[in-house]
Amino acid sequence: NLFVSMLPPTAMKAAGWATGFHGGRDVALSQLRSCWEEGGIQAPFAGMVLIGFCVDVSSFLGEFRAERDDRLHTAKEILDWANQQYPGAFFFAGLEAGYLAAMRDLEGALAKLDQIKVSVENLPAFLFLVNVRRATTGSW
Repeated sequence: NLFVSMLPPTAMKAAGWATGFHGGRDVALSQLRSCWEEGGIQAPFAGMVLIGFCVDVSSFLGEFRAERDDRLHTAKEILDWANQQYPGAFFFAGLEAGYLAAMRDLEGALAKLDQIKVSVENLPAFLFLVNVRRATTGSW
């Protein structure tokens, strides 16, 4: 539903017909939140998608600040949960750096990325992702 909701209206109708997904963005976000709150096996993935939407996609779509503030509150709630459930997890740490940048804490975001960089020194693909995020965060 979330991916289909990003399409132009005509394409969204065709994709909805072809896939059977109906409801749009709000329904998709509600379903992801329910999945995360249930705490099942897909909860971490649902949490990561929600954080990504709240931090990056919401801004890209040009949502108003008040709406983004609500979404950022949700992102923080999930990040706090993740820090308890999965301390030191690379993906959540990377998303936290994005959250800090969205909250205009660039020093905190860069420090978080430097911390992650140490833990992935021997993993070239992950190191590349950290460096890309660092370069784009530093340019804000």
